[in-house]
Amino acid sequence: IGDQVLDVISLSENQHSDILAWMLDAREGHGQGDEILRDLLVSASTRVASGESGLAGRGMTAKFFASWPPSRIRTTSFGAAFVARELGMSASERVDLFVIDAQNKFVLLLENKAGAAHSQAQLDQYRESFSRVVAGNPRLRDYAHAYIALDREFDEESATLRPAANAWLHLGYDWLKISASRALMHVERGNAAARLVVSYCNRQTD
Repeated sequence: IGDQVLDVISLSENQHSDILAWMLDAREGHGQGDEILRDLLVSASTRVASGESGLAGRGMTAKFFASWPPSRIRTTSFGAAFVARELGMSASERVDLFVIDAQNKFVLLLENKAGAAHSQAQLDQYRESFSRVVAGNPRLRDYAHAYIALDREFDEESATLRPAANAWLHLGYDWLKISASRALMHVERGNAAARLVVSYCNRQTD
């Protein structure tokens, strides 16, 4: 009798990534524009600035967020950003989510886990393969890029012990709480499309 699809189904890991791709894409019909992507970026930048991420200071991800502090993120439009799912660098290497912003010239690689665990070998392989793609594509050389490993079961206390933590920023789903609160206001104003955002975010963040 529920009016929300998430009341009656249990999502697979791929379906979690599908919904995240939908929410992070400013052009989709959820009515949130680029705000959910901004929530992710602010959360990531804040974590890097805290010094507790475990990232190597000279790595691409650390450099990216050093140039994108929260103050800059909050005042920048990401309306041109779009999301690609499982964009293959090769037949056996498919990162879950790519966020590509041609206006601000960056690419985010998001590897998402919602039940399974990240592995050092996989994350290292993805990073090395993408580096080769960038080296062979003149258009991408001007783009900054960052590696983010999302984990629904993320525990901040063990962040520096996570696989490939020197290059990949590990985050949980807590940043979705802000997205849920904003989407709820949209629902109250009559935007029914935001209801799925509220439902999903609430379920992932208790």
